[in-house]
Amino acid sequence: MQISRLPRVATVRFGLAVAMLAASSMAAAGAAEAAQSCHDLPQPQDMEVTSAAQIPDAYVARLNAGDAVRVTDLFADDAVHRGPDGVIRIGRAALLEFYEDVLANGALDMAVGTSAAEGNRVAFELVSRQACDDADPATAVDVITVDDNGKIRDFTVFYRPDGS
Repeated sequence: MQISRLPRVATVRFGLAVAMLAASSMAAAGAAEAAQSCHDLPQPQDMEVTSAAQIPDAYVARLNAGDAVRVTDLFADDAVHRGPDGVIRIGRAALLEFYEDVLANGALDMAVGTSAAEGNRVAFELVSRQACDDADPATAVDVITVDDNGKIRDFTVFYRPDGS
């Protein structure tokens, strides 16, 4: 297991660059869609992934099932996960440990909000169904890059500004 911390300046610069990419992608995708309630979002479906655009549904479905092993099956062996806490996790063993901790209190109840995919990159909102009555139930924006084998090579999480 490899866990490292980037210097804060590098993390912030990288984070701002990726956040701008995610925001512009989502704005373009969201402009054509009517706003919808969190309650209206479909339940994500687990599937064998054949394109980057399918990863958000498979990822969230596996989180909702509480299955850390199936979640980490979506990642390449040498995947890099950048958490909003500044911790960088490298490799499936580190990711399995992380997702076992995330799911230690049981399965989640999440949905995929707005998403945008282009080639091997996808950005999506992670929406908490427990927060559906909040003005903005999206808890994070996740940005993913997929390798040539259809596995997540790079995963960056951005929590929403209000800290939810």
